[in-house]
Amino acid sequence: LSSDNFLLRHPDTESSVTGILPLPEGPMLIASWPILTSEDEGPIRGTLIMGRYLDEAEIKRLAKITHLSLTVRQLDSKIPFDFQAAVSSVSEEKPILVRPLSEESIAGYALLKDIYGKPILILRADMPRDIYQQGQATISYFIFSLLAISLVFGIAIMLLLEKEVLSPLADLSKTVSSIGENADLSVRMSVRGKNELSSLADEINGMLESLEQSQIERKRMEEQIKASLREKEVLFFAGDSPQSQK
Repeated sequence: LSSDNFLLRHPDTESSVTGILPLPEGPMLIASWPILTSEDEGPIRGTLIMGRYLDEAEIKRLAKITHLSLTVRQLDSKIPFDFQAAVSSVSEEKPILVRPLSEESIAGYALLKDIYGKPILILRADMPRDIYQQGQATISYFIFSLLAISLVFGIAIMLLLEKEVLSPLADLSKTVSSIGENADLSVRMSVRGKNELSSLADEINGMLESLEQSQIERKRMEEQIKASLREKEVLFFAGDSPQSQK
């Protein structure tokens, strides 16, 4: 520290210098304050400089205080890839960069300047993505619930369809096939309810009844024709007998 170093120059009682000072041993957190009276008044009698190395132990202490996972890297070519990408993305207009590291954690990056205003360090603070994970769990729960409800509704609809449509339709088809094989027009469809199948069954029953009446009428007419023919045969043979000739 030379006598003209700005750490020793305090033009007024409100002056102070704080920041990071690059040293051969590593970066140091430093603060320079003017020495004043107990009433915080002048004249200035000197300068009080306090420093603490920003080493691994200090970073762990700060991480414990902030309840965050902190990592500090010097700006050289050996920094990891994510730090390099953060350095290229951080600017004066956007001094802090936030990006997710994985589904479990998110990181914030910030450049740390020394007391001369030159960036020398990059700080990364890691935080667990509790809200994101909770949101993902909520979405997964919603999707599984929706699938379960859809499955239940699907099974219920299939059972209802089987009971109300497929089973009566199968019975209707079986009955129609039986009528066609046995030619029994006295059989009637039995479909419960009031729907299209019951209406179809009523129409088939009406058609069967009409066919049965037509069949009965046809048989009656056949019997009348046969009776008339028998009567004519009797009269014919009776006209050809010897008594009829006399």
